[in-house]
Amino acid sequence: MKTWLLINPAAGSGRHGANLQRAVDFLVEGGWEIQTIQVDALEISAVARQAAEKGVEIVLIGGGDGSAGLAAGGVANSDTRLGILPIGTGNVFARDIGLPVPVPFLSAPILEAAKALYRGHTHRIDLGHISAEKGDIAPRYFLSWAGIGLDAEVAKKVESAPEDKRLFGRAAYVVPALTVVSTYQGVPISVQIDEHEVTHDALWVTVNNIQLYGGLIRMAPTAHIDDGWLDVTIFPGRNLADLLGQIVPLAVSGEPDGTLTIMRRGKRVRIEATPPLWVHADSDPYAQTPVCVKIVPRALNLILPEKTPNHLLLHKSAEAN
Repeated sequence: MKTWLLINPAAGSGRHGANLQRAVDFLVEGGWEIQTIQVDALEISAVARQAAEKGVEIVLIGGGDGSAGLAAGGVANSDTRLGILPIGTGNVFARDIGLPVPVPFLSAPILEAAKALYRGHTHRIDLGHISAEKGDIAPRYFLSWAGIGLDAEVAKKVESAPEDKRLFGRAAYVVPALTVVSTYQGVPISVQIDEHEVTHDALWVTVNNIQLYGGLIRMAPTAHIDDGWLDVTIFPGRNLADLLGQIVPLAVSGEPDGTLTIMRRGKRVRIEATPPLWVHADSDPYAQTPVCVKIVPRALNLILPEKTPNHLLLHKSAEAN
């Protein structure tokens, strides 16, 4: 199978050469014809789109959540299949679909992920699509979520210090998160979900295509990646006390408390805030509000591991590779 492997050299620690080569060797021995391309994050979508236009059967993306989301946007609405080799910092999407991800004491997670993809199956899944209403900012697709407010501020701080992210991995989020949380104030937010509007002083909004958030929390417990819906979670509040009152139960139970948060589902979401808030897509800082988000059903041919967690799929019509 003709395959382009796109590698974001800035993903993760950047020290994945030997393990990555073992994964490539395994796939080549299995009959995959792989062309490896080093690609900057800003070019991932364009190169993936080029692969789809050339009829490349599979695009493999070596990177984290942001890289995977950009690659997904490049091959969206085509027959080209996307496979993820998780070598990024968070790898939340890869973790949620059941791929092996880098953790201590796992010697070759990239090779194990390659084996899981080789033995896996293809499933048509949904993508989120986000567009900014102001500024000359191109729309983009996302695999996992868009975040507005608190988490977007943290993502912006982390991305402003990429060397810390490379050196410390997920720990690089700790100091920026504590800095933002200590001073963050909620603002009036309007969330239009299809024909219904929710207006509230809020700290944080997530628009989710998957269930998992941050690697540990089921932010959207009812989400499926093939159901044609977005799951929206709104965290009302104005100050640190409100935030702590939400985060502590969230951390303890692993999912939002329905009595403390507002949870809705929809196909189109428009978010506006006063003053404007930062927004991220798949953990990449994107723009400021107002933004519009919509679900694009069955937009991506995704290669899933053989043992995909049942909680993610509503439809079971998967195809073998």
